[in-house]
Amino acid sequence: MIKPSKHWCFIGEIIENITVFRPGFLVKDKDGEHVTVHFYLDTAVVNAGGANFTKFKKGSVMCVYYAHMRNFIDGNVGIRVEDMSNVKVNSRPLAGTL
Repeated sequence: MIKPSKHWCFIGEIIENITVFRPGFLVKDKDGEHVTVHFYLDTAVVNAGGANFTKFKKGSVMCVYYAHMRNFIDGNVGIRVEDMSNVKVNSRPLAGTL
């Protein structure tokens, strides 16, 4: 596995659960910009219980390590997550976190 030479993290407050076919959330960053975060997880990970979204509630803070913006098939732009180990959620509001 290739290790990045620099570390970065997207931090935002969950505004809305926008799950349709795949888990997805509308998130607001510290500048007030809205970003969608969609989870593309292997079926084996989901079936093994590796994808628990109970902490992903409105007002919680989501941290996505090594986040990259992607263009989705529906024309939207957002963050695609393929590895749950790169995501952490905290119930504290964004204002109290930064």
